[in-house]
Amino acid sequence: MATLQFKGKNIIWNHHMSVPYHTLDLDEKLSYKQDKADGNLIIEGDNLPALKSLLPQYTGKIDCIYIDPPYNTGNEGWVYNDNVNSPLVKEWIGKEVGSDDLTRHDKWLSMMTPRLRLMRELLSNTGVMFISIDDNEVYRLKQLLDEIFGEENFLANFIWNHRKSKQNDISVSLSHNYTLVYGRNSQAFEFIPLPTDSSKFANPDNDSRGPWVADPFDAPGVRENLQYPIVNPNTKEEYLPPNGRHWRFTKKKYEKALEENRIIFGKSGNSKPQYKRFLSEANLKGLSISTIWDEVETATQGTKEVMKLFDGEKTFDT
Repeated sequence: MATLQFKGKNIIWNHHMSVPYHTLDLDEKLSYKQDKADGNLIIEGDNLPALKSLLPQYTGKIDCIYIDPPYNTGNEGWVYNDNVNSPLVKEWIGKEVGSDDLTRHDKWLSMMTPRLRLMRELLSNTGVMFISIDDNEVYRLKQLLDEIFGEENFLANFIWNHRKSKQNDISVSLSHNYTLVYGRNSQAFEFIPLPTDSSKFANPDNDSRGPWVADPFDAPGVRENLQYPIVNPNTKEEYLPPNGRHWRFTKKKYEKALEENRIIFGKSGNSKPQYKRFLSEANLKGLSISTIWDEVETATQGTKEVMKLFDGEKTFDT
């Protein structure tokens, strides 16, 4: 397997092992009643020692992790602060990573590596991890995750259309982000299909067989035994399959379907043939999840929903 090389990799690859174990200090003033917290924790602090503090109790027990790391755009003002005992890395500590930093990708990868390795240890065998990212680091992150998790445990790369409005002051308006998804063991994990949309089924003619939907009666490809004229019984107009397509049934099977009131000719009865497919015949196992998220809300709407939780105040930046 191809691996990603970056400055500092050999120094930080096992850095997570040398990070001291920490204990969490309970802040009574900020804490909710422990007997009603239902095991939930909010941890404030550097995420590397925080992750290390969780290992003793939660190794192999976490089912789902979501992280939203710095996108490393060069305009975020993030600082590399890991205490790594190396002259090379010590030169990086405490300095803001800007767009003109020629090692900003190396620093970002060095920062991400120990955290990702700890998070993998926390995941259960059926656990899954979601990571939001954009074009600045998505390709390097994918290679790093392939190496840490194993490329066979890559599950999906969801593309979220997070902005509906266009930026007209630039030549290309960026409107999407990525969410990379990896499992601890892809063979032990599967996405639950989305519920089948039955709202399109109706029963305008009170058919005793129940709700139905009108499917096209033609199908792609050209098969000679499925090329024959169909006459609309209402208008007497004759139809042939569209170019490059054929009817979905043989003429004999079509005549049987027509007799069984499974062929309709549009809502008004004066168009090409369609086939009644009943809800009782539909595949209700669910719909596959699309990798393009175009129907979920935008980042702006998400910010509004968070503000509602805090009486209109923008408590969090995003």
